[in-house]
Amino acid sequence: MGSQHILLGTKRGLVKPSAGYGIVRIAEESKRLARLWRENRTLPPSWRSSWHWRLLDNGFLQLAARDPRLPMALLERVMGAIPLAQSLRFIDEELPLGQFAPLLRSASPVVFGKQ
Repeated sequence: MGSQHILLGTKRGLVKPSAGYGIVRIAEESKRLARLWRENRTLPPSWRSSWHWRLLDNGFLQLAARDPRLPMALLERVMGAIPLAQSLRFIDEELPLGQFAPLLRSASPVVFGKQ
């Protein structure tokens, strides 16, 4: 990659590994980068989610590696236990930490094999 390239999507860290979801992040980051470029400002390095989101994502992927059926069971429990708006905020990594308790309670039986 030369200095003429701007990374987007997966290569910029904008796609959530456990979901393959990234369209909103890519659109928002593209707008932000375009604004910075128009203003002749330095473009920032690749985006990274915070450590707690990366930890959850890695755990979800490890769950899938352990048993490919578990991610769907987990999603079914979580989506049934918390409101849809909260579920979507979780996927977008916009759910405040204070709202994690119901999500974790609903996920724990699947994660710990006590379905």
